[in-house]
Amino acid sequence: MAARGTPVRAVDDGTLAKLFHSVPGGLTVYQFDPTGQLSYYYAHLDRYADGLHEGMALKRGDLIGYVGSTGNASPSAPHLHFAVFRLGPEKHWWQGSPINPYPALRRLR
Repeated sequence: MAARGTPVRAVDDGTLAKLFHSVPGGLTVYQFDPTGQLSYYYAHLDRYADGLHEGMALKRGDLIGYVGSTGNASPSAPHLHFAVFRLGPEKHWWQGSPINPYPALRRLR
């Protein structure tokens, strides 16, 4: 949970794989880590950061959007839905095995 409009920043270096608007996730960003093994999922954004586009390089800490409640999130409960997926050999941005994000993010400290 966070206040609507709170900046959302990239958790790792990598590539912006997909900007997507879905019924459940609303405005979403899928980012691949530098190795192409992990996908970071940021959902329910209020809006994207200016200039964001698919294929762009991201650095840890880059602004990617703002907390919101798009998709199936309650309008009265703005939040960031964040997840980490291990990508399969096909590297589909929408498909992977969910993993505990703590070890992946801890190595970035």
